[in-house]
Amino acid sequence: MAATYTNTTTGKTINFYEIRIKKFSAQTYPNLGLTDYVGYNGIAPGPTIKVKRGTEAIVRFINEYDRPSSIHLHGSYSRTPFDGWADDTTPPGYYKDYYYPNAQPIRTLWYHDHAIGITAVNAYFGQAGFYILEDDETQEDVELPSGYGKYDSRTPECNPIWLCFISFHC
Repeated sequence: MAATYTNTTTGKTINFYEIRIKKFSAQTYPNLGLTDYVGYNGIAPGPTIKVKRGTEAIVRFINEYDRPSSIHLHGSYSRTPFDGWADDTTPPGYYKDYYYPNAQPIRTLWYHDHAIGITAVNAYFGQAGFYILEDDETQEDVELPSGYGKYDSRTPECNPIWLCFISFHC
């Protein structure tokens, strides 16, 4: 998180995050060369954002890639200008601030590029990440595993396991 502010109208906390969309290379398979990705902050999946229910958030996505981008947060109550609809793209060299009120019940959401005509390829090459909405009361009631970050392979900010199925038809 880059900063925290107080909304002067509502008195609620606003968390500010900054994420850069950019190319990077990483060792994906042992004994093979590097794999090229386009992800968030140089990792894929992108950074996990954890927010308490009712805490507002602004996420600034800075497009340092050579294609337009539009970020969609699946499962979120998002107002129209921040929903990441396919034609609402941010060109290379620009940024867009996305506002999320986080008023819905807790859940695991995920964000990804949603730009028209290139959504699938951008998600496939790394433009996706987790956004976890939580609250203390429900966490205790449902007895979910604790120790976030304890079993991550890189850093405590690393991501939970991300499973996907990709099928190729020729």
